[in-house]
Amino acid sequence: MENALLRSRIDEQSQLIMILKRRADEAIASRKTFESTNAELLLHKSRVDEELKRSSQQCDMLDMRFFELAANHEEMIKVNLNL
Repeated sequence: MENALLRSRIDEQSQLIMILKRRADEAIASRKTFESTNAELLLHKSRVDEELKRSSQQCDMLDMRFFELAANHEEMIKVNLNL
């Protein structure tokens, strides 16, 4: 009787250990998926940051060119008024 009770208890603990192992395996798989997704997102962020930097530089250059053209236009108006 006592051996059967001990055997039953061992079986229960074995089942609980298997459940915990399965959950740990699922957590590890989930973590790996999150790490992979995070790595992809960091790579994408890096690319977007670089694109944003290039776009910002292009906007700055266009602003400089616009103000240069505006200054040239003002000079042309002054020259035409003096003629």
